Amino acid sequence: MGLPHSDGDQLLVPDLRPLTLWLANATELLNLSQARVQELEQELELEGESWPCPELSKDLEMCDEALGVLDEVIMSTFQQTVYYLTKRLYTTLPSLLEANPFAAPPSPPPCACAEPARAPDAVGPTLRVFEHALELGRGCRAHLLSQTCGYLLFFCNASLFNSLMERGIGDIWGGTLFQWGRAVRLRTTLDLVLDSLSSMGLGDVAAQFFQKLSAASNLLCTPRGCLAKVGVLGYTGIYWESMGVNGTPPPRSATRSRQVSDPPIDPHHPPFVSPLPPH
Repeated sequence: MGLPHSDGDQLLVPDLRPLTLWLANATELLNLSQARVQELEQELELEGESWPCPELSKDLEMCDEALGVLDEVIMSTFQQTVYYLTKRLYTTLPSLLEANPFAAPPSPPPCACAEPARAPDAVGPTLRVFEHALELGRGCRAHLLSQTCGYLLFFCNASLFNSLMERGIGDIWGGTLFQWGRAVRLRTTLDLVLDSLSSMGLGDVAAQFFQKLSAASNLLCTPRGCLAKVGVLGYTGIYWESMGVNGTPPPRSATRSRQVSDPPIDPHHPPFVSPLPPH
């Protein structure tokens, strides 16, 4: 993307390269071991029909133990890789809430030719973390790479949403993030991030994980007059229509009200899917 790299960015990839190599090599060894286990199981079935073969049984037990060890290596290296990428990502997220995508660049390019619009500098560090994740995951299986990016996107959405709620209503910040102008800036910045992630091939998964944050920013961008009309005309009608004959909501409405009051952010991250199939 042509953005300058900080010292932390320059050290991130070399420091994590050994971990991702362990992850890739352990995954390949796991696939080879799984193929060997299947061969031994077939041989054991054929040999078992005529006479028992303790050698094949012993080899099969050793392969099962190797599968368990490789599965632990994959889990550990994956967790460490995600941890350090998330740790770096955490330092870049606050700038997204303060970014102003409408600000003019500090110095226009000397070239008279037209250049495509680029994201503000505040967005660059966050996008570089995903670029590094894709670069580190090139040697890994596709499903491990997609899970890594999924964890990072989940963390982005949860962290930004929580920060938005805390700073939007907090006394220290004066609720400035809930102002319409700031909300428009946040919505535009989020669009720039999603467009950049889409150009990296992460558009669909990014849109999935950013649904809650996108919905919150869209709501904050809605003018107060429109929200007031919705509050008076919409909620009142829904309330009276949902009331039963005895003045109490029917079971279906009560269930729906409990669903609306649920926390907007799922506190559980997506589960890690190991390449080791269950026995």
